[in-house]
Amino acid sequence: MISLNPASADDGASSAAPPDVWRLTIVAAAVPPEQRSGLPWDDGDGPDVYVRVLRGGTEIFRTPVLDNTTAPVWNAQLPTNVSLAHASELRFEVYDSDGISRDPVGILQSNGLPDTALPGSETTLPLDSPGATLRIKVEPPRPHRGVGIRTVEERSDGLLVIEMEQFSPAGRAGIAVGDRILKIAGRSVADLGGPAASSALSQLAGRGGALTILTSDGDTREVQLDQGFTWLVL
Repeated sequence: MISLNPASADDGASSAAPPDVWRLTIVAAAVPPEQRSGLPWDDGDGPDVYVRVLRGGTEIFRTPVLDNTTAPVWNAQLPTNVSLAHASELRFEVYDSDGISRDPVGILQSNGLPDTALPGSETTLPLDSPGATLRIKVEPPRPHRGVGIRTVEERSDGLLVIEMEQFSPAGRAGIAVGDRILKIAGRSVADLGGPAASSALSQLAGRGGALTILTSDGDTREVQLDQGFTWLVL
């Protein structure tokens, strides 16, 4: 595993954040005093509320359930930056958890980030039930330092790339899963040995350097890692 470390966006790195990528926090909700049917929540005990965030129909995040409240406050930030391109369908679904079933509180659907959700501020979004709202916070994405190659398999003649991040020095250099790193800053992986080679690769983070790779198609080429950030994106 090649390490990634949190970084400050103003530390002078050259790579800008990917477009339409944000940090997203589910802050709080306001739940009407009754269900849509007019019945009380959970026999009068109050709803047990949680939020699902879906992109393109797939759930990407779920808050914890907060019991017996019409004013839940989570301040739950998604675990990593999230891509919210305008072309993707985004849904916020708020529910009352009722054992194995659930009762809807309200839903909001938009194409990408809602227009009223301004970066750097909290925004209250109206849901499709009268009186139901959801408050979210949108912030600039958080960068990391690292070459962007997360996992390698040590081979006698190279490091096989198993897992990597798209928005990273390695991704911007065109490295892909299945490529094999043969040289690091001119030094042969075979001569370095696997553990030392992995360490040398990590040390290129933030300063860049040349790699010689053997692609999965059998071509050998040299690439140059830039000195920019890695952006982890969900």
